[in-house]
Amino acid sequence: MGAEVYLKTTCKNCGGEVEFLEEQEGLTVICPQCSKELFLYRSVHAAGASLQNQQPASQHSSNEAKYRTFSEVPWFRREPGPITFLLALIFMPILLAICIVALTGDIYRNAYDQDGKLIVWGTGNKVAAVVILVIEFVIFPFLFHQIEGVR
Repeated sequence: MGAEVYLKTTCKNCGGEVEFLEEQEGLTVICPQCSKELFLYRSVHAAGASLQNQQPASQHSSNEAKYRTFSEVPWFRREPGPITFLLALIFMPILLAICIVALTGDIYRNAYDQDGKLIVWGTGNKVAAVVILVIEFVIFPFLFHQIEGVR
């Protein structure tokens, strides 16, 4: 029988380090420190190796998330909650700001994929932002100009 290989990961909720058997990788368990759900993924090898495939923030590829936990994400790059969207429908400048931020970089959800990386808004969200901006700056002014011309 081969020797058991242990891996380490960090809890996204409490930041505690958790050690687990290699064959447990990919499972969701309860964190022993904070009792929240924890997805087990390979972040640090038990032998003390540094973070796997980790690059400095300035060298990230375009499809790789820049942040490991939601708490690291700046407030303006976090996915707004449903109340924010309701307010945005009432107060158009908020919606415009969300669209501009979405088009200038990634918006991060407070959720993780199967590899333990933060999930970001996809292309569909960016297309929706462009459509909203076109409606706001092209179609609405045209319609208001037509209405004023009828009077």
